Order: sequence, then structure tokens, then C-alpha cells
Amino acid sequence: MATHQYDLDALARLARLSFDKSEHAALAQKLEGILDLVDELRAVSLPEPLGALASLAPTPHGHTRPDAVTERDCRDEYLALAPAADAGHFLVPRVVE
Repeated sequence: MATHQYDLDALARLARLSFDKSEHAALAQKLEGILDLVDELRAVSLPEPLGALASLAPTPHGHTRPDAVTERDCRDEYLALAPAADAGHFLVPRVVE
């Protein structure tokens, strides 16, 4: 994939980067290397199950857990053990004046 001087200037402006004109050649070469690596990664074919793992949707294998409450509500028991509580909240002394 070929980049142009205009592309580097546009990318630098979008990323709010500033560099000297003398750095254009080195940056263009690094950008070419990155884009070549991206092209190589796109060319790799993955088995179908790996593609499903990247999705947020439930998998057909059922590896997601149900969205259900698994523990009982112990708030009142914990508040009963607190030195001070009010309206369902722990009361703590002020430490910063």
C-alpha cells in the first residue's frame, strides 16, 4: 500500500502530531511497514469458531453464563455489625476537615 506526502500530513494533523519535513521519509517508511503488517494479518484465514469468540453475541456453544443473581442480599446483616449505620448506609467519621 502506497502512502503519499499528503497522507502523512493529514494523519499528523488528525493525530495532532508535529514533526520536521526531514522526518517525513523515516515516518513514511515506518507507516509502510505498519500497513504491510496489517495486510499480512488480514490475509490470515482463521477457523470459524475463532470468529465467533470476537462477538459480543452469545455463542452457540453456550460459554456464556446466565445473567442471574447468585448470592443473597446480606446488606441488613452487614449493617447490623457496623458501629454506626443510617438509612441503609455505613456511617464513618470525618477524617478530612
